[in-house]
Amino acid sequence: MKLAFVTVLLVLMLGPQVASASLETERARARAHAALERYDLPAARAGLQELEQLGAGADETALLRTLVAFYDGDHRGATEALARVEVGDDPFLADLKTTVEAAARIMDGASEWRSEHFVVRAPARREQVMVPLLLEVLESTYQAVGEDLGLFPDEPVLVELFPTSAQFAAGSGLPAEAQANDTVGLCRFNRLLLTSPMATPFGYPWADTICHEYTHLIVTRLGGGNVPVWLHEGIASFEQRRWRGETELFLDPFARRALVEALRADELVSFDEIGNCLSCIPGKERVRLAYTQVHTLVDHLIRERGMQSIRDTLEACRLGAPAEDAMAAAWGGTFEEVEADWGRTVSQRIGRVDLAVELVDLELDGPKLDGTTRSDSVLLETPEGIAHARLGDLLLDRGQPKAALLEYGRAEAALESISPSLACKQSYAYRDLGLPREALEALQRARELYPDFAPLAMNTALAWADLGEKKRVLDALEETAWLNPFDRRIYQVLLLVIDAEQNPDEYREAQRALEILDG
Repeated sequence: MKLAFVTVLLVLMLGPQVASASLETERARARAHAALERYDLPAARAGLQELEQLGAGADETALLRTLVAFYDGDHRGATEALARVEVGDDPFLADLKTTVEAAARIMDGASEWRSEHFVVRAPARREQVMVPLLLEVLESTYQAVGEDLGLFPDEPVLVELFPTSAQFAAGSGLPAEAQANDTVGLCRFNRLLLTSPMATPFGYPWADTICHEYTHLIVTRLGGGNVPVWLHEGIASFEQRRWRGETELFLDPFARRALVEALRADELVSFDEIGNCLSCIPGKERVRLAYTQVHTLVDHLIRERGMQSIRDTLEACRLGAPAEDAMAAAWGGTFEEVEADWGRTVSQRIGRVDLAVELVDLELDGPKLDGTTRSDSVLLETPEGIAHARLGDLLLDRGQPKAALLEYGRAEAALESISPSLACKQSYAYRDLGLPREALEALQRARELYPDFAPLAMNTALAWADLGEKKRVLDALEETAWLNPFDRRIYQVLLLVIDAEQNPDEYREAQRALEILDG
């Protein structure tokens, strides 16, 4: 995942007004900025009001007014307040101005949807197909993470959904390094920011991502802004599947492989390397390794000492303790002992490592091709393999599935790792030949290695539909939607398997989703 979050800089505007301000005014201003750092909007608003009561003018409080409005999701108000701020050569203020103006522009006229604890905002019509699922995941996340960490926010949490990766980067202020590493979600400015699965040809585990980002919000509020990135990301990674009700450690095959290889070669990612932005580490593989390390470290602490150990760690951080000391105290020893015990046991817990798996690029904002011709990065990196695969695509398109299968087999033989998109291509050909069970066999191995590759789930649903297995079709379609709810084939198949008389609401929802996607 791709994940970073903001550490709000406590920048005080310098100048004659600040220099002559009373000590009481400066203390009120510092308290308000500290409240923003821990995402405490009620306290920040109160601080702004206190400054006004102390006689601070609009020009003097312009930066604070800008930040309070922006953290409150009021882009227009933030833009208006920012007009009073002297940006000058200050890089922080320049970046803030760029981000505030971009967010206001992108979200201008956006639609909003509400649930009990969340507000979802999106500027594109097609995104409404995803909103019911998103709100369902968010409410499950609210309950599960709240039970684990002990905090249930009172005010609704704002979620902004960006149709493209470029818009997400602009509206979030995402660093270029994190953008290059396929970052698709952030907890920033007191809200959750998410790239739409529409921005990628294969989808991605957006539901886990939004749970991950929500956890960052809760950790920030509990830790008072004193939790380092490595611990932030470890807790968020641990929690990211809790919306599903899962409690067992889950690592996909690539993550398991990367961690085991790094342990053997003594090439783990250090906390210094993680720094203030895990997603900014050079190299997608190294980023994934870092997430896996901190995830399993937090998992180890919780498994050995219980969830209360994480609550105690966050409380100690809030009170000013270094994270390593806080975790060591929760463990009941030294931090070196925590790491040593983790190192002794993590390889055993990971289990089987499969060398046939690679990291698949998300290809954010790439060209939109149909499901047959689209190839993943594993396949594209092998010239001989992609040449045979493309010939197979041409043959399949011309109604020659047997010949296509021969070419796909030659492509497979040229690869060192399994390609999930090649498995999908093979399943198309088998289904064209009237062999759905063979199609399922072609997909099964790839599904084990790439559980987050949505086309594998979609093609599994199609093969089960050929066999008339309604329950399995619905399960595979649900799995697809958690990765890419914008695949129109989901709703085409639903209209075939749903009984319109027995389930009229579900049937109409599928019809409406298809109309929106085709509109």
